[in-house]
Amino acid sequence: DFLDRNWNSKGQSDGFLKRSKESLELGKKKIVVDFRMRLSEMIESQNAQEVEIRKEKMKIKGLSESVEMQLAIRLEDISQKIGQLNLQNQLSVDNEGWVSTCLLAYEMGFLQGLEEHIESQSFMNPINNL
Repeated sequence: DFLDRNWNSKGQSDGFLKRSKESLELGKKKIVVDFRMRLSEMIESQNAQEVEIRKEKMKIKGLSESVEMQLAIRLEDISQKIGQLNLQNQLSVDNEGWVSTCLLAYEMGFLQGLEEHIESQSFMNPINNL
């Protein structure tokens, strides 16, 4: 799942290897773009399910009131999911919503990786062999 990826580790690796503000910003932009693409896929899937349920509801119209009610509840559930996904899509434009935890973890990891790189360099080690 997108939100469960280890964004801290990805940021740490990028920070150690790339070490620039531009790389940090590009990494964060890529996370948002990938997140929005995943949201679009999920919305498309929910829309397809909605169409299928509407078709099924029309087929059984008048046959079973309880089944019609179950399908209506399912349609309402899908509608709410689509609304939530659209909201997250809008929030992600400003790096807010669900994606914000990914971005924060990535940035924290990036800074940690940068620090690890600096510490590993010989110019940061004290002169011991005089």
